[in-house]
Amino acid sequence: MAKKIRVLNAVKRKLFNKLGLRYRDNYFVDAFYKKNSRNGVLKIGEHADTNNVVLDCSDSNDEQKVYSFPKRYIYEIKDASIWTPDNLIFCSSGKLIAESTALSVYRLLWEVPLPEFKAKKYLSGQYIYLAINENYYHWLLEDLPVFITAQKLKPEAKIIAKKTQFRPALDFLEKFFPGRYALLDDDIKCESLVMAAKTGGMGAPHDHGVVHPKDVEIVRDWFADYMNPGKRGRKKVYVSRVGRRRSPEGEEKLVNRLKAEGFEIFDGSMGLFEQIEYFQDVEVLVGASGAALTNILWMAPGSKVVKLALDGERLHFFSDLAFYCDVILHNIDVPSCAWNDSIRESIELQLNSLGFWGGDSSEKL
Repeated sequence: MAKKIRVLNAVKRKLFNKLGLRYRDNYFVDAFYKKNSRNGVLKIGEHADTNNVVLDCSDSNDEQKVYSFPKRYIYEIKDASIWTPDNLIFCSSGKLIAESTALSVYRLLWEVPLPEFKAKKYLSGQYIYLAINENYYHWLLEDLPVFITAQKLKPEAKIIAKKTQFRPALDFLEKFFPGRYALLDDDIKCESLVMAAKTGGMGAPHDHGVVHPKDVEIVRDWFADYMNPGKRGRKKVYVSRVGRRRSPEGEEKLVNRLKAEGFEIFDGSMGLFEQIEYFQDVEVLVGASGAALTNILWMAPGSKVVKLALDGERLHFFSDLAFYCDVILHNIDVPSCAWNDSIRESIELQLNSLGFWGGDSSEKL
């Protein structure tokens, strides 16, 4: 059933995009609070109070860009329903709270009726739901910060999440909340759900994916005890897609060349805390846009990232994150489908011009 609904919503999303329709802010949790009390939404705390943020641009021709963030709060939602397959939260009147999910398909479909579902379980008491979007970027920077804020405000609340094999989330729960969480595979309704506003802190509802500086700060503070750069040699690392769906043809040859130049190869197979430890000692990180670049979060200030901009894309996700973490980001434009000898040579030449190629580059950094 869930698969059919996803397919249907994908079709709707394409139609919405073609028609130029976008979502509005009246389906976010703050709007439910402002409308009336019949939705069972109560404001109980504050999540972030950042307004205008000015960023230096390393991914476009602009010198600076400004994000205008609304104030964000923490809410208690009475008789909230949770559709676990896609982490969707509904208020007591059955309306979708669009910011409960990191999936743009639902944020785009704010006015399209979603299939009704009947909760199979009713949970008495107060709960905090850890949304688990099985994408490292969205989970770490969207789902996790608001969970941390809610949990700090209501540490006595019970913790629930959907049943998953997503290793970073399981590592997180087992490290910090062993024996205190439950993984559910049923659609549920709970007497009281605590959640912090999420979408409103991402620049504006019209700009999906903007990183909120407060969320970056929250995550880094939470893991501060695990972020102690060691005295080992600084590493040059390449994020490899070899063997994966989005690996460009010919990438394996580039990997072999990078190995010969002293690069280590990261394939994403580490657990959460292994990645935190590993990337603290990365001085140069090279890779195409993808979830693995989220590990900028753990890199030391002054480290460098070279993003291989496939087909010249200039998505702001990682440049914003680098800015907040005081990491320097460069772009190298490359095609996405196939990397022949001339393209690989061009990548090598540009890495060389940045001082990251040829022998021990540590003195050039």
